[in-house]
Amino acid sequence: MPFYVRNYAIAFLLTVAIETAVAWLFGYRRWRELACVIAVNVFSHPAANFLVWTIVRWSEQPFGFGEILLLEIGVVLVEWRLMCYALPQRSRGALFWLSLAMNGASYAAGCCIPWS
Repeated sequence: MPFYVRNYAIAFLLTVAIETAVAWLFGYRRWRELACVIAVNVFSHPAANFLVWTIVRWSEQPFGFGEILLLEIGVVLVEWRLMCYALPQRSRGALFWLSLAMNGASYAAGCCIPWS
């Protein structure tokens, strides 16, 4: 298996595990709520990574902190809106903080892993 496929699979599984754990810690324990967290990651994680890979490939320059910050803000907002749609019984404010915490935790964990 090529290293980039292995690295992506590891990153995806870690993201889902970390963000699901954060949701659980925030009190989202129903099956539908945790399935929603997994589903938004199935959508957002490949989309964000495809965007990064495409930009890096065509620009031939690595992503800087500013670009990563903009991407993460976009991911937080997209995941928040998807969860608002899927979990209308939860407040929008609580879902925003959940999205921010989930993505902050998974980003921080990703920064601690040597990917090369």
